[in-house]
Amino acid sequence: MKKWLPLIVFLLLVPLARGADIAQRMLDNGLQVILVRNPTVPLVTVEIVVKTGATCESPEYDGLAHLYEHMFFKGNKILPTQEAYKKRVRELGIIYNGMTSTESVRYFISLQKDKLEQGLKFMNDAIRFPLFNREELEKERNVILNEYARDEAQPDFHFRRNMDKLIYWEYFSRYNTIGFRDVIKSATPEKMRYFKNRYYNPNNSALIICGDIDPSNAFRLATKYFSTWERGPESDYTKLPQHPAIEDKAIVITEKPTKGIATMALRLKGPQVGLDPQATYAADLFNTALNLPGSKFQKALVDSGLFFSARMGYYTQRYGGEISFQGTLLPEKIAEARDALFSQLARFKDPDYVTDEELELAKRRLEIDMLFQEERSQEFALTLGFWWDVGGGSLDYYLGYLDNVKKVTREEIDRYLTEYLLGKNYILGLMVPEGTKVSFHRPEL
Repeated sequence: MKKWLPLIVFLLLVPLARGADIAQRMLDNGLQVILVRNPTVPLVTVEIVVKTGATCESPEYDGLAHLYEHMFFKGNKILPTQEAYKKRVRELGIIYNGMTSTESVRYFISLQKDKLEQGLKFMNDAIRFPLFNREELEKERNVILNEYARDEAQPDFHFRRNMDKLIYWEYFSRYNTIGFRDVIKSATPEKMRYFKNRYYNPNNSALIICGDIDPSNAFRLATKYFSTWERGPESDYTKLPQHPAIEDKAIVITEKPTKGIATMALRLKGPQVGLDPQATYAADLFNTALNLPGSKFQKALVDSGLFFSARMGYYTQRYGGEISFQGTLLPEKIAEARDALFSQLARFKDPDYVTDEELELAKRRLEIDMLFQEERSQEFALTLGFWWDVGGGSLDYYLGYLDNVKKVTREEIDRYLTEYLLGKNYILGLMVPEGTKVSFHRPEL
């Protein structure tokens, strides 16, 4: 009980009052405009989210979403050279970045609030009028290939990819965010324009303005600069084939120089927001309860000394939700730790395995996590961009998240465990120091 006290006191004393002031509007061309007023500091973040990413990539286009992200910060029709682009960045005092994930690409700039209009024009020019200059494309191609090489130098890259190829065995390109080398090497301006015309459209995007703003004025400026962006093809997200089930239970062993430490990972296909949103709430709540200090799960795996760390997780996605476990341990404890892990998994449906008190603490913790996300405008803009895409082009899932988590019943948790975890095929991954001999059977869940 002593380990619980700091967490319990913290969770009970933190005041819970949602502070975000969120407004949503839609332009006639289908662009969703999301406005968040946070006057804490005189800054504003402008973000554009595009529903694309690896999810939309067939093998011949695998990696173009990532390459496009790099080309976003290059010359366009208004700022035709990289020098002109960088000069404007300096003039406006912009901090910028982009990120590509499986289901979206997000771009953002942060700048002083009195330069909001200039910032919106800057983003409008970048999203609508890229040049895809061959010389700049070649530079960014090399940047990504070097990034690829850096990733491959990391043991965890191979560990994750070896499992990815078995979980997403039929449509691996739709989960492979970094892409294939050959596709990146052969990318042309024409291919980039195809990608732009197919996905970079207002009706497939959201504009998020977050910070010290007057929402009415911000929407007026968004309309001024983005309303002439022409609507494009409708998103093909709803037409994408589902990733099929994992074919069989499998153990994947990856030998890498890991300085005497092993990693054990268990991965399964999980619920998807687009098909079973109720199960996603149950997954988040149950896994959060498992990760609380002092839970039976933590006592059996970490407090026992079998693992240095052990964590259950659920990655919320519209099309590729995934349940996972990851823990670090000494190689000589692998067999014993595996048996302990599967023994705990088999107890998940026991009525007393997770207590009512733990479920209430987990709800509180999820609520506090959401509150912390609202503290800083830049991070909150990126959070909203992620959830807008996961919600299928809507913030309804995010805005209703806490209420739905609080309503989760034990029956719904049992359904989640039955339909997505217990008795299902899985990939068990082990990353071990080079030369480590590992041999054991595939346990049943």
